[in-house]
Amino acid sequence: MFKRNFSDNDDQATEEREGWETIVMDGQTYGIKTSAMEEKCQAFETLVIYCSTLGPRFAPYLSQTLEVTLPCLKFYFHEGVREACAM
Repeated sequence: MFKRNFSDNDDQATEEREGWETIVMDGQTYGIKTSAMEEKCQAFETLVIYCSTLGPRFAPYLSQTLEVTLPCLKFYFHEGVREACAM
């Protein structure tokens, strides 16, 4: 992901690149590599599978998993990532 600040007099055009989505939020332009977001979503979904499959044997990994997962609950750029984290 990249972030770029634009001032009112900045006349540079934002180029759309293949595989990237550009959004403007609070006056800043963010570029998001969509394939990376799908990989991130898939990784969290895989953690759900590991946790449900291993059951109590997953306990040693729970604190590390929560350190990574909880901050992504407020990940604004991809709803699938938030949903996978919530699971």
